[in-house]
Amino acid sequence: MPNLTKRLQPTQIIALSFLSLITVGTVLLLLPVFTVKSISPVNALFTATSATCVTGLIAMDTGRNFTLFGQAGFSLFSNNSSDF
Repeated sequence: MPNLTKRLQPTQIIALSFLSLITVGTVLLLLPVFTVKSISPVNALFTATSATCVTGLIAMDTGRNFTLFGQAGFSLFSNNSSDF
């Protein structure tokens, strides 16, 4: 891994970090433990992107569509990415 980071520019590392966070968030939101009922991949992607970029936009009601575990994970996910 150190060899890869030496070849990447700082802007590329930031872009890959955002892409990685969004991908992990999307996959997690598709898991049944995070949602009350299953959500579409597009909604999961939009929600993960919104949490990563801290825009505050969301396609569905968080309290109704996400379990307590999902709400906690979503909150933690969005708070950690704001330190970027």
